[in-house]
Amino acid sequence: MKAKKNFCVLIMFLVAFFSSNISQSAHSQNSQSSFDELLNIIHTGNAYQRANAIIALSRINDERVVPELMNLLKDEDSRVRINATIELARLADKRSADALADAE
Repeated sequence: MKAKKNFCVLIMFLVAFFSSNISQSAHSQNSQSSFDELLNIIHTGNAYQRANAIIALSRINDERVVPELMNLLKDEDSRVRINATIELARLADKRSADALADAE
């Protein structure tokens, strides 16, 4: 279990390191609308749509995305779980460390 947590922390560090040049975008009406639309897809879309919406949603740089992605770590579809794991690691938010370590 400790090795799994260490591995997850390493992955989070590497993703954060290599994506450090991604700029933070300002919140605007368009990003709010996009966030809501993508959130709807994550909750109601098919597995393919959910997996793709995860990537787009995490690029909005809204702190509300982290809990949503953490919930998707338990999705029935492996593509959704994998994309949620990758994006949580890329975002490197401390709130997701335990959830990533416990993910299967």
